[in-house]
Amino acid sequence: MSAEETANAEGQSAPTDKAKRRPLLLILTLVVGVIIGVAYLKLLHVALDLLFTDIPKALNSELLTGIYVLVFLTVGATLVVYLRRTTHVFGHSPLDGLAVRVDPIRSSLISLAAVVISLLSGAVLGPEAGLIAMGTALGVWLAERAKSDDKGTDQLVKIGVLGAVIGLVVNMSSGQTINIVKVPVELAWMDFLWAIPVSIVAAVVIVAVRLPAYYLRNWGDARPPHVHRGTIIGVLVSLCCVIGVAITHCDPRLILGSGEGYISQVLQVTSLSTLVVIIVAKGAAYALCLGGGLRGGPIFPAMFIGGAVGAVFVVLGASAQVPTLAAAGVLAATTTGLKLGWKPMIIVAIVFGLLLGSPLLIPTCLIGMIIGEILRRVLQSVPGVGPVPDAPETAPTPAAA
Repeated sequence: MSAEETANAEGQSAPTDKAKRRPLLLILTLVVGVIIGVAYLKLLHVALDLLFTDIPKALNSELLTGIYVLVFLTVGATLVVYLRRTTHVFGHSPLDGLAVRVDPIRSSLISLAAVVISLLSGAVLGPEAGLIAMGTALGVWLAERAKSDDKGTDQLVKIGVLGAVIGLVVNMSSGQTINIVKVPVELAWMDFLWAIPVSIVAAVVIVAVRLPAYYLRNWGDARPPHVHRGTIIGVLVSLCCVIGVAITHCDPRLILGSGEGYISQVLQVTSLSTLVVIIVAKGAAYALCLGGGLRGGPIFPAMFIGGAVGAVFVVLGASAQVPTLAAAGVLAATTTGLKLGWKPMIIVAIVFGLLLGSPLLIPTCLIGMIIGEILRRVLQSVPGVGPVPDAPETAPTPAAA
């Protein structure tokens, strides 16, 4: 065989070997994504318990706890904006939902750091944006080592993110994080009827939260970011918590943080005024975090607010079961703030119904999602509302700095 024929044979065998390794690489990416997703959420849960449960208990004073929250959250919000400004990695705004894209590893890791700092500071945002950043970094890192082309890199990133999201589902199901079913659910027609007004109110509340956040974004999430504005946002978010706790004497974590693990707790509140204050304080803090330049996911705080709206209807005497009302509110609020469209609704309703504790919650979950999607489309028609195109991650001009 000539030298030219030998070279051609080697050139043909290389893609074949790479194609054979491809399924193994995809499986590896998925498995590692699940592992890092579970680890990330477990560590985050431990850290938040320490920062916002154990330390406030040790302080044993609403005044000292308020000062602690004010200082801690303000410093954290300032650090997030400072990080984004100095690195010129502006990241994905939580107002624009969730997005998977192929970013450099450096950008993904800085985005992850911004999410982690935001969450550990008590920002009213969820951990799901961090899962996307980790899955992206994992996919790009493995693609670089496998010398994948653009299409292969895109596949690995999507599989990495999928693995991290599966880790979220595993973590939520194993820890029963959002399980709200305490007694067996028995559906009746009244459950379906009451699910409609609960869903409408929950969706309207989220619209009321997101509208000011869209207009705040022009100031609070400017590009390049302004550090002093991050400080102001931190102060305002912490004041929402301090004032809410001072009025209701509730657990600070009913107002701060993502809140998905506290839906069951808010469903046990029997005071209408307390529930209203919690919803207003949480909603105001959520709006500030959405539009104020902090980083995190938009889903879990909306879930909590939707569940709290369900609790309001329970207190008002709605003749329906607590879990069905909460499930409708949770899914209506979530869908209003997340661009899902019609097609995935059945799958999402099934997943959430099971995570919330019973397959019998699936119908009311679906009712909530349909109403939430309608209100989301109405919100998107408002002038000035909608995603802002991602700015190039380059150094600002001297005039902008």
